Amino acid sequence: MKKKKKKKKKKKKKKKKYFRKKKKKKKKKKKKKKKKKTKKKKKKKKKKKKKKKKKSAKKKKKKKKKKKKKKKKFSKKKKKKKKKKKKKKKKNHF
Repeated sequence: MKKKKKKKKKKKKKKKKYFRKKKKKKKKKKKKKKKKKTKKKKKKKKKKKKKKKKKSAKKKKKKKKKKKKKKKKFSKKKKKKKKKKKKKKKKNHF
């Protein structure tokens, strides 16, 4: 079997172009329009937050009452499980 010799590839050097890049004017106009829209939205959000704070205070009082009821239910279930463990009968095998 004859071994094939690998040919080395010569790298081509890229020629540098010395031209001045043109500045794009369209991108600057778009950024100015977006800034105006964001300022209008922020003013509207501030008014809505004041209304939500009044509603959240009423909801918190209702949630506290529900949590107390749930704690009583869990305590009853634990007592029943303890009684079942004591009632196990031992069988005698002769």
